Amino acid sequence: MSCACVKKEGILEESYMEKIEKILVPTDFSSNAERAVSYGITFAQSLKAKLFLLHVVHDLQGYIGFYVTNLPLSQLQKDLENEANQKMHALCNRYLTGPIDYESRVVTGIPILKILDWAKEIDADMIILGAKGNARPEHTFFGSVAERVVEKASCPVMIVREAEEP
Repeated sequence: MSCACVKKEGILEESYMEKIEKILVPTDFSSNAERAVSYGITFAQSLKAKLFLLHVVHDLQGYIGFYVTNLPLSQLQKDLENEANQKMHALCNRYLTGPIDYESRVVTGIPILKILDWAKEIDADMIILGAKGNARPEHTFFGSVAERVVEKASCPVMIVREAEEP
């Protein structure tokens, strides 16, 4: 654990905050998730940290019986994955134009599990995510991803709330 010294009223006090070198920002591509990405970029640049962007495509196998579609489930899954990859590419091109070390990934699975898995894999020092993204029916049954990340993550989590309308 690294520590920093903070000068407060002429006295040096030790701070035991760990150095933030890896920031994970999960996104569902909603406007609020984009706000979280913006915060992630600001923190990463200020702290000279590496930024990790993640989007999890819901694994549709778990929704058999909930959703009815005219497409075969495998084709719908592939279409969702292709769309997510295009959106991630666009997000990176739009926001990550300056000098910043980053990695982006699109995976398929259960969002909370994939977020926590990648946070552990990269040894994330911080997770930044939007508090409310694209509303999905499963929220009623399972709770929000943000709530579960806060509850289960082994590193600090910053929640970016939706912007209030003027």
